[in-house]
Amino acid sequence: MALLLLLALFAPLALLLASGDWRGGVLYSVVVGFLQDPLRKITPNQPGLYVALVLVSIGLSGLVLYGRRGSLQLRWLVGGDRQLLTLIPWALALLAIQAANGLLRFGSPLLTGIGVAFYIAPLIGLWLGFQFAQRSAALPRLLRLHVLLAAVFGLTVWLSFQGTLSGELVREVGPGVQINLPQLGVMIQGFSGLWRSSEIAAWHLGAAACFLIILGVSSRQPLLLALAALLAATLLAVSLLTGRRKVLTLVAGFSALYGLLVAPRSRPQQRGDLLVGGLLAVTLVMLFAALGLDTPEPGSGVYGAFVERAGTVWGDIDDRIQQLGVGSLLAGLQASGGLGLGAGAVAQGAGTLGLEGAGQSVSYAAEGGLGKLVIELGVAGLVLALLLGVGLIRIFARILRALRSAPAGFAFFHLGLLAFVVANLPLFLVASQVYGDPFVLILLGICAGGVLAVPVQLGVLAARSGPLVAAGSAAVAIPQR
Repeated sequence: MALLLLLALFAPLALLLASGDWRGGVLYSVVVGFLQDPLRKITPNQPGLYVALVLVSIGLSGLVLYGRRGSLQLRWLVGGDRQLLTLIPWALALLAIQAANGLLRFGSPLLTGIGVAFYIAPLIGLWLGFQFAQRSAALPRLLRLHVLLAAVFGLTVWLSFQGTLSGELVREVGPGVQINLPQLGVMIQGFSGLWRSSEIAAWHLGAAACFLIILGVSSRQPLLLALAALLAATLLAVSLLTGRRKVLTLVAGFSALYGLLVAPRSRPQQRGDLLVGGLLAVTLVMLFAALGLDTPEPGSGVYGAFVERAGTVWGDIDDRIQQLGVGSLLAGLQASGGLGLGAGAVAQGAGTLGLEGAGQSVSYAAEGGLGKLVIELGVAGLVLALLLGVGLIRIFARILRALRSAPAGFAFFHLGLLAFVVANLPLFLVASQVYGDPFVLILLGICAGGVLAVPVQLGVLAARSGPLVAAGSAAVAIPQR
């Protein structure tokens, strides 16, 4: 039965890729990313390797694309930045060395594979996102698909909270995470719906809320913006049932950064449209609340406790930064000796596979992203990551300059993608657990790749309708096959 379900899942992908439709394969990989969790739940023993199904799907799509392109086109991807082109081989060489280190240390190819996937998944997403976004309608379509599926899965979170849905299909995989609700004097699992865990459910609901805001703002239509904001607020309200408070900081950080990026680049008329859309959104949210579409008794007490718990996140931010930001880095240095324990040493999900690595002894340090990097790749990995980050900041700065004279809808959409990627960085630094999921990493890579594709898209637009950007804005056109 499990084999039949896997064949049914991958049959549409096989048809798409057999016809050479790698873009359809990328879109279908989003479907695979969502469906892999409920499939895992109904499969005997709930195999942990199901989290890699989306990696298989996106990897196959990438192979078809590579076969058509004939090269990775890395020079175009990094905007010709020589420093980044020099650093990439060094980073891959270090990853190979630490993969060998992890394999020799722990003797588990599977554990090493999980560890390597953490670093490779976002790179595949980045490359595919760069290629995928060269058709202007492609990325908006992907975001709309994610929102649609997240809304359906979010409904199952709500229905499981109401008791309408129950059983293995809406329970967390494994023991789950117990949420303390001191107001009610109980410990309760966060609701995850069809997702495998409340942590994954919260991130996708938050991401969908951000995507809705991007789609609404870039439409430049007040009514669409208002409706998008209403749905975003609804998804955010449902996300509170997961008990994972970080989703609020993700959406709040994204919204603040997006506003800062959009405001200077919008004309008075566009600002007026955005203001009208914002006011309509607030009005609709208030009407939504006034209609009494909240949780009925006895669930209202439980939902209120979840809401109150979520509100405590703001007071904990400073402690999280100190303990899991700087603190995890220092703990990681002490645990690894600065040389690194090898890829997979603190791999996310290794525990569910029954694998033994170094994770238990250094679990605290691995909660922070910097600590995880130092534990697995050592100080050299941290230095390379920082240098690569500086190079990407340099490229993004050039892209921001290019977007000043780009069409408004185009600029607003890509500024939103950039804000979303950047808003995830602080969360990774203080809470890296959810970023061990390949689907999350692939989506972030695709969004970042879409931003890197801006110069290429502007070059195509300029070729079609005349110069759209000022001299020196780095608009280019690359050959397609």
